[in-house]
Amino acid sequence: MTNSLIPVPSLPEQKRIVATLGAAEELRCLREQADKRTMDLIPALFYEMFGDPAVNDHKFNVVTVGSLFSKIRPGTRCGPFGSALKKREYVADGIPVWGIDNVKPNEFTETGSLFITEEKYAGLKNYIVEPGDILISRAGTVGRMCVARPTKHPSIIGTNLIRLSLDETKVIPEYVSSLFTYFGERMGKLRAASDEDAYSFVQTGTLKSLVIPLPPILLQREFSVQIMKVRGMKACQDESRRRLDNLFQSLLDRAFRGEA
Repeated sequence: MTNSLIPVPSLPEQKRIVATLGAAEELRCLREQADKRTMDLIPALFYEMFGDPAVNDHKFNVVTVGSLFSKIRPGTRCGPFGSALKKREYVADGIPVWGIDNVKPNEFTETGSLFITEEKYAGLKNYIVEPGDILISRAGTVGRMCVARPTKHPSIIGTNLIRLSLDETKVIPEYVSSLFTYFGERMGKLRAASDEDAYSFVQTGTLKSLVIPLPPILLQREFSVQIMKVRGMKACQDESRRRLDNLFQSLLDRAFRGEA
């Protein structure tokens, strides 16, 4: 092993660098706590507006999910089987194919999708995703769901997702997704797995037969508006967190170069 020389700042300078990095890290921790509290607003808002769905203390009408299916498209659709969409058919860019990584708990993300060509998409149009469709994972984090409102069109679901299309004159997708994300373990047939926040199984037939309380559509729409506001706050916080992360990394790099 060869001897290497490294720059060693004076002790007061080292203390100053540590203090600077400590302050930056404290800001990052505070940002993380604020992010969590922001996302906790959605289940709290749901409970405030609709009460406990398992008790249904507001005496809302109770209906099956199947009665809320879209009248224009199939209410449920499983993603294409492996024989219909092979791994070798994915390309670097093109028509997005949403997978389980795009389905966060009650939050849709476009980052990390796969892609297919327009030619391949022509044979898979039955799996198209429209804004307002609920995407449900049926592998990995089984039962995790979110409302898809993609900025890219067209796009399709991948093999490991179920697409749920609802009649938005009767029910707002954000209401259904929030109901099962935050209160699913209290809603009967779907039970949360003990090792993760996911339902123990999901089948299209099960989804159709689930019974849920149905608040007035105007109240649901108001809930959706409030969710959009919360997510707008979260988007601003995400940008703030990115800036803090960049600042911390910059300070760290400068400290190791002896410039901090």
